[in-house]
Amino acid sequence: MHLTLAYLLAAGAGVLIAHYVSRAPDLRSMRLSQLVFVPFAMVLCVYFAASGDMAGFISFLVVLIFLVLLLAPNIAYRWAQAVRHTANDTATAEVVSRVLQQSQWTGNEQHMLQQLKRPLSE
Repeated sequence: MHLTLAYLLAAGAGVLIAHYVSRAPDLRSMRLSQLVFVPFAMVLCVYFAASGDMAGFISFLVVLIFLVLLLAPNIAYRWAQAVRHTANDTATAEVVSRVLQQSQWTGNEQHMLQQLKRPLSE
């Protein structure tokens, strides 16, 4: 009974996380896949964490890494938005350029982050 409740809570938390991080209009294209994969990954994390053996721990880490990679574009976008609203436009453009140079983003993700370089007044 407790494990079933933990699965439901993990899935609910996954739906909320996926909904929150893909709420921005630029991130809506990834919303459907994240609304499916994030809750599933959260439930798998609870399942593997409850197993208590080394194979379960390794599987937990693999699922956790998958979850971080799945949410990385959204986290980078949110981070760049925060930098954009707390710094001037020149500093934002420099930070976004550094992030784009250090990571391997798809064309769509690069375009999304490039839009953050625009001045706030536009």
